[in-house]
Amino acid sequence: MNSLIVGGGGFLGKNLTDFLLSKGEAVRIFERNGYQQETFPGIEKVDWASGDFFNPDDIRPSLEGIDVVFLMSSTTTPKTSNDNFIHDIQTNLVNTVRFLEIASQSDIRKIVFTSSGGTVYGVPGPMPIREDQPTHPICSYGINKLAIEKYLALFEKLHGLEYSVLRISNAYGHYQPANTGQGLVATFLNKMLCDEEIEIWGDGSVVRDYIYAQDVASALYYAATKNVSERIFNIGSGIGYSVNEILFQMEALLGKKAKTRHFDSRLIDVPKNILDISSARVHLGWEPSFNMQNGLKATADWLSSQSDLVKK
Repeated sequence: MNSLIVGGGGFLGKNLTDFLLSKGEAVRIFERNGYQQETFPGIEKVDWASGDFFNPDDIRPSLEGIDVVFLMSSTTTPKTSNDNFIHDIQTNLVNTVRFLEIASQSDIRKIVFTSSGGTVYGVPGPMPIREDQPTHPICSYGINKLAIEKYLALFEKLHGLEYSVLRISNAYGHYQPANTGQGLVATFLNKMLCDEEIEIWGDGSVVRDYIYAQDVASALYYAATKNVSERIFNIGSGIGYSVNEILFQMEALLGKKAKTRHFDSRLIDVPKNILDISSARVHLGWEPSFNMQNGLKATADWLSSQSDLVKK
């Protein structure tokens, strides 16, 4: 399998690259111009393609000889997407549809898209959330992820471009930036390791489904290699933890009390989100191998080894 990872230099992209290389797969990464490539082990085995995702002339060469494309890039986060709707639509939705038009004219066998299990459902009904439950996103990030899912279905119908969508819950683990404010686990662990104050939005009762990044990578691999009729899969742990529960486990792991400061709740935060992952178990033969305890320990160990992340 010759794979192209669009956004392969990002957090989940690096974990997927590691996983694919461990399987002996050929990997090409498409990243923006000027991206620093020497960022993870196995770099010498990766074919890098750099360019502008806006530019079809940069996209076409990156698709040559590729079987499967993993679409993993995003210019926004749930928190920032509502700041500028037009920017979010142009840089994510429009650019992705343009990419699909180019891919449909190539020999690509399959597209695997990383959607968002945390935002496409909006305020959910029954828990855990199944893939067939209503989708009512409350942020632009989730709306655009859902729109891309719909376009993937349209391109398969019109052009026979096979696809798989993974609605991923809150991922954490190796390579996650700890100083950007995006990603609760890495941010909180890093703050605690540095004896810094942790900012909590609301009272800490918000519940989320957390999934270790290596488990996400294995799910992406199975989605690319399994021949199944199902197209959309929830990828998470299937277990919900509140912010307060996560902090308690971090305090037990590190043997110290967290310094916290509370702020008003945010409109983009739904009270509870837990994914039903039974479809991925049945159709992909996938299930997470890391629980919260060993996932937190592995993440803390990795953060402690990164002098540029943890301030001494």
